[in-house]
Amino acid sequence: MTGVQTCALPIWYSVPAKVLAGPANNSISVEFMIHPDGSVTGTVGDATLTAGRITCGRSWFGRLLHMNSPYRIAGQLSTVVRVSEQAWGDRFTAPIERRGQSLDGSLFLGNRPLRLMLTRRPAGRPSP
Repeated sequence: MTGVQTCALPIWYSVPAKVLAGPANNSISVEFMIHPDGSVTGTVGDATLTAGRITCGRSWFGRLLHMNSPYRIAGQLSTVVRVSEQAWGDRFTAPIERRGQSLDGSLFLGNRPLRLMLTRRPAGRPSP
């Protein structure tokens, strides 16, 4: 198989992400809408996701060895998001995997991981 394979999932949103080693007050709200064509829209803190994409994070060999996350979201943000002195930036990556009815993973800002748990929003329900 050649090229980048996209992995479409239904609309998801997340509860506030927290810096793994930081105090509990260092959190941001994150909302991702994953569209059937593999594009991703949404927000990270006050910044709008301007160029988001979800792709499969594993090759057949990675699946065989249980390496890497099954999905990877990457994107550009409209402004710099600062969660802590070490975790800030206007670009991010988010390796995620499905765990029951959730997507679990990390949001990397400035190469610093933030805990990320995406839960599915029922159709027609506004953001929490």
